[in-house]
Amino acid sequence: MSDDSQADSPGDSSRPWLELAPDYERARTREDSLDRIVEWPAQRDLLGDVTGRSVLDLGCGNGGKLAELVRDGATASVGVDVSGNFLSDPPPGVEFIRGDLSELESVPGLAGRRFDRILVLQSFGYAKDPVRR
Repeated sequence: MSDDSQADSPGDSSRPWLELAPDYERARTREDSLDRIVEWPAQRDLLGDVTGRSVLDLGCGNGGKLAELVRDGATASVGVDVSGNFLSDPPPGVEFIRGDLSELESVPGLAGRRFDRILVLQSFGYAKDPVRR
């Protein structure tokens, strides 16, 4: 998103995520969270070996999963999230960009880049137009 006022406009689909993000990230880190026990292990398994591969994580939340992938060997990886509530100390090889996945063509830093893996985990529901892409 290029303008913070867009996130605060009535009817904006990103508004629920902006309100839920901090609590979701906190709940996700609990040892008994569904994400930690079931969802992320299954998603991670589908990605396979990420060594030397670049990853684009659309709707990355705080970027914790992307940081884990980089620690597992991914390189030149980018996380995009509308909230902008990213990890304060990401590992080298991770770049975070505040942006709206509904408007990827206007997200700075993505133009002309290619990625080996693209993640869109539980983010379509917050897109302004989830079928546009």
